[in-house]
Amino acid sequence: RDLHSFPTRRSSDLRCVLCLVNAQCKSAAQPFCLKNAGGDNTKNVCVECLASTDCKAANPVCDPAINRCVPCLLDAQCKAAQPLCLLDVGGDSTKNACVECRLDTDCKPMMTCGATHMCM
Repeated sequence: RDLHSFPTRRSSDLRCVLCLVNAQCKSAAQPFCLKNAGGDNTKNVCVECLASTDCKAANPVCDPAINRCVPCLLDAQCKAAQPLCLLDVGGDSTKNACVECRLDTDCKPMMTCGATHMCM
């Protein structure tokens, strides 16, 4: 057969891929392979979490926008003692916090919400 009748690959067709499976993510801080939704494997990246089940108690919620474990995104993700999720004013969800109050109206009558977001 003629050598030129076989399909060939150019070196420009070959691209490096960071990960295809979790086992290829070697950092303990980013152990999960996030696959590109468009199917372009060259855009796959290793991330901290894919779901909240990947997160630990200190930051139990996976923020799907950044694939990082954060304290909370919603009030329902906070515990009874600190039932409200205080969102970072700069939009950095890693700085969110579960707090007792955001406003005075979150506290019992005759109490106010202090600077540390505790009812006083």
